[in-house]
Amino acid sequence: MRPPVVFSTSKLRAIDGTNRGRITVLDGWRGISIMLVVFGHLIICRHLNQAPFSLEYRVIDGLATFGVCMFFVISGLIITKLALREQDSSGSFSALNFYRRRFLRIVPPYFLYLSFILLLTASGAIRQSYTGMLWAAGFLCNLPQPECGWFVGHSWSLAYEEQFYLVFPLLIVCLGRRMPTVICVMLAGFLGLPVLRYMLHLGGSWYAVCHATFYLSFICAGALLATFGDRLAELGAVRHIKYIACFVGLLLIGLVLLEALSRAHPDIRRYQQGRMLLVPTLEPLCIAWFIGISLHAVNWVTRSLNSWLVQFIGMISYSLYLWQQLFTGELSDYVGKSWLTFAPLMIVFATLSYYFIERPAARFAKRIAGARSSAGRVRQHA
Repeated sequence: MRPPVVFSTSKLRAIDGTNRGRITVLDGWRGISIMLVVFGHLIICRHLNQAPFSLEYRVIDGLATFGVCMFFVISGLIITKLALREQDSSGSFSALNFYRRRFLRIVPPYFLYLSFILLLTASGAIRQSYTGMLWAAGFLCNLPQPECGWFVGHSWSLAYEEQFYLVFPLLIVCLGRRMPTVICVMLAGFLGLPVLRYMLHLGGSWYAVCHATFYLSFICAGALLATFGDRLAELGAVRHIKYIACFVGLLLIGLVLLEALSRAHPDIRRYQQGRMLLVPTLEPLCIAWFIGISLHAVNWVTRSLNSWLVQFIGMISYSLYLWQQLFTGELSDYVGKSWLTFAPLMIVFATLSYYFIERPAARFAKRIAGARSSAGRVRQHA
């Protein structure tokens, strides 16, 4: 059994003291998240596409969205922790290096996928608008106006992340040690705005703003976990921590069910009230707490997260998220009988993307960062 991984402010290390390049528990959560997304898309598009307002449809759709929200929390956690580690080790934070790493992490696999979609659209194999691809290429599919289409529409999640990370490094550079306070204030604002909109009956553009802040709150919750997550280690010794974890897990299930009920039965007021008051305020905090406490625990959950299959799926999760959309569409999205409806092919394409595009790009980013840090040390000693 591989040991779970814990955080320290200065470095990321495994419990057994060996340096691991990856945080295995978070890879496991990535694997769970992408499996929820794939499962949700396949069930919805291949079996429930004729019943979009049924409770069953809404529950499955809620689980798929829940998987994306877990991705947001993990992304905010890792990005913030790496930024804090850079500050601790070098005494400063480079926004330019941050943007370079994000570009090489996100863009090469993503634009490979978009290029393949372009070829399939041009050849008449799938039904996808060129306008939608342009919106997707600009990371704008999360805006209210664009109708991006199925095959690139899932880039709405990448759009939220990239828009958040355009501002995030500038906040670190400008605010420095006050950053933890600002993260707390941002999260409080993100959590409270949807509730405020509902209580004041604000409509129109306020809906689009609150829709965005809901998803941004998950990234911000991950950033908060990175900033204060070490304190969760103290809870690991609490006698009843497993009962608290069970309560939080049941609460998350209840929130997903409440979201589904409110959308399947929009005429029932108590469901709408519960969704608007409870889901945006509790779900980001619960997911962040559950992921955070798992980093400091050794139990059947962490053992499952460290299993080889979940680890492999988590490792290729970003490429798999990109490519699963091509193989999980409704049959009407394809022109005639198509090999693209064979869903297991998504694993093949995602694996090739990971090993030949994603991982080489990550190594290239590390080489650039290493070369620049070495040059900086030479200048300091010159």
